[in-house]
Amino acid sequence: MTRQKVEIEAEKDSPMCDTFPRTIRKDVIERLRASNSKADQAELWLLESVCEKPIDTDYTDEIVCPYCGHKYHDSWEYNDNGGKTECVECGEIFDLVVDIDITYCTSKCD
Repeated sequence: MTRQKVEIEAEKDSPMCDTFPRTIRKDVIERLRASNSKADQAELWLLESVCEKPIDTDYTDEIVCPYCGHKYHDSWEYNDNGGKTECVECGEIFDLVVDIDITYCTSKCD
């Protein structure tokens, strides 16, 4: 592990990671990947390995964009059939599967 990575690893639990956006713009990541600069490679490593927080998208109470983590508080207004959906926050297209759970209750008649 390089000295730079060790220094970044030491900062892993710092509040610095909380200040990064949940997802980084694609053009920024592409620029960092194309760079041969050690500082850019360290930043890329930090962004991809340490600060990227997983986004919970499975069986949630609301629709959650898998790219930016935007939560749709008005999920009930969206198509019950699911399908391709464009995120209102980041503009990415994601697949939406709607899981509807129907239950029944019965009782004796008086």
